[in-house]
Amino acid sequence: MRCMSDSGHYVIRDATAADGDALRPLWSALYEHETKSGMVYRLKPDAFEIWWTEAKERLGSRFFFLYVVEDTSNGSVTGFFSGKLRRKPPIYEVGFVATVTEIYVSEQARGHGLAKRMVEHGANVLRAQGITVFDVVGIAGNAESQAFWKSVGWTPEAVQFRLDL
Repeated sequence: MRCMSDSGHYVIRDATAADGDALRPLWSALYEHETKSGMVYRLKPDAFEIWWTEAKERLGSRFFFLYVVEDTSNGSVTGFFSGKLRRKPPIYEVGFVATVTEIYVSEQARGHGLAKRMVEHGANVLRAQGITVFDVVGIAGNAESQAFWKSVGWTPEAVQFRLDL
């Protein structure tokens, strides 16, 4: 999927095993922001390496997706969007649900609608696979994230609670 903006051309494409170095600073910035927004779980020092090792193993799987935004004017990766498919219990009419696990656009690439375009791209791919439900769990204190999801037409559905034991 090609996306045009005022300041250049962007391509949303499937991530490849060669994208790891480009994804590291974006992934780190996402989780730094999530921590500042109230994410309670703390990351291990090698969290990115763990995440990337698992992501590489799942590339191309029907049950995992990872897209990147590439700026074709310089070849840089400026954003990413990942998620997974999970089966709902058989008591529900819906079989599989797609869940967004991460989405991030670098600060310098913001303002071009890239996050929205990544979500639209993912939804189109999933719809073509017969998936009818797409969801995301966000940090309660991340008002920016909540505003984004509402702005692209998603509606709040549930509240998640936690108890540390």
